[in-house]
Amino acid sequence: MEAIPSSMAEEKFRVVIVGGGPVSLTAAHALYRAGIDFVMLEARDTCIPEEGASLLSYASTHRVWHQLGLYTAMEAQSAPIESRTILTHAGRVYRTGSPALFHRRLFGTPPWNFHRRELVRVLYDALPSDTRAACILTGKKVCEIAPDASGVTVRCEDGTVERGTMVLGVDGVHSKTRGMMRTLALNAGAEKALINPERPYRAEYRCLWGTCPRPAACPPKSSFEAHGSVRSLMFMTAHDQSWFFLYEQLETPTDNARRDYAEADQEQFAARFAGMHVTPELVFGKVWPTRTACGMADQLEGVLPHWRLAPAAGGRVVLAGDAVHRFTPNFGWGYNSGVNDVAVLTSLLHAEVVQKRSPSALSAEALDDIFARYQKARQIDDNIANVAANSAKVTRQSARPRQWLAAAVYWLLEHVVPLLIPNFEMFASKKVLGTIMRRGRVLDFLPEDASACTDARVFGGELGWDFPIPTIAAAAGKSVALNSE
Repeated sequence: MEAIPSSMAEEKFRVVIVGGGPVSLTAAHALYRAGIDFVMLEARDTCIPEEGASLLSYASTHRVWHQLGLYTAMEAQSAPIESRTILTHAGRVYRTGSPALFHRRLFGTPPWNFHRRELVRVLYDALPSDTRAACILTGKKVCEIAPDASGVTVRCEDGTVERGTMVLGVDGVHSKTRGMMRTLALNAGAEKALINPERPYRAEYRCLWGTCPRPAACPPKSSFEAHGSVRSLMFMTAHDQSWFFLYEQLETPTDNARRDYAEADQEQFAARFAGMHVTPELVFGKVWPTRTACGMADQLEGVLPHWRLAPAAGGRVVLAGDAVHRFTPNFGWGYNSGVNDVAVLTSLLHAEVVQKRSPSALSAEALDDIFARYQKARQIDDNIANVAANSAKVTRQSARPRQWLAAAVYWLLEHVVPLLIPNFEMFASKKVLGTIMRRGRVLDFLPEDASACTDARVFGGELGWDFPIPTIAAAAGKSVALNSE
């Protein structure tokens, strides 16, 4: 629809979401529950493409799903990871664990594996049909973002024009929104120190992933990992389905924004893993011909220094998810981190737009203050750089680098340190993941009945949460305090 010029007072607060992946759809749910108007623009013809990969969710994300009324539907589609087996490339098992057992004890629920498409389908189908029809638009390739004094205009290649108060760029690792932010900042003559690099991420590994039927040698709800020099393999199962991830260190690191791999590249890559063991009895060469879908890409990593467009360049644009921080998949934290972004940003918007009863468009400066608090909460308070560093360590510990000193350090961490620490898997879950997990963010405007105590009952692990889900009584007290101000 063509935007109609209007004054700031006449424009209703509206968020234009660019991107239609899992984090974008989670943002759509959060904004809908917050009572904030939005439209989501997805470049592809569907929000539910068939992509041959799994997606991992942790208890911190399950709490947000519980708030959004999605927990039961997600649980029905999930495959908890009950067992984990780590072996050498040659098939010798040297460590086992029970992630579901440890996570239930520490966090209340186990990690859940999903076929990515099915998780997205739950997110999409759970939105009201009229909201999907009016607010979830596909085939919309954004080509221009133009902020002005009263809002922002977003134009698509097909001629569609959407008007909003702000843009939320959740369009992935190769974010067009991020590129347009940079162009706007450059054109406005912003200081170089305030402009993100053109290529903000760097890749040291590549990955081939795919889906296949579950082999008889691999029990349901299991995870197998083959670790060693330069290459590693992850193989995870649901009931009838399996997913594989093959990692290999690049000979030369790259910040190339996008490198396409053809089918022949995938075949050659898979051939190098043919003799690597998935289990002591099964090699990957037996799995590869059974694949039903696959993909391949360099694994870009990094965290952006600037998450928002400065008011001097027009403001009104902010990023979330892989568009602003990208981790390798080994740690499985990418989507979960994006959910934390959504929880913080939507809570701040709700407090400003709904609780303060300011439904009209906000100034760029007012939005920038919200965006700055969002960035501080996630980048500084939650120490996102530390999360990225831990994810990077998991990748390099699994596929040890070619550099001999780094390889030796990671070999010690992988083979020696676990022998020195009793119950190492529990220790690692508590020490490394626990620090990150317990800071899981929630939507602070969606309280639950205090008599139900669902947060304490379902998610009441040993470690507890830095940000408990508010109860109705607590939220009512907060509302009274706000009104008295």
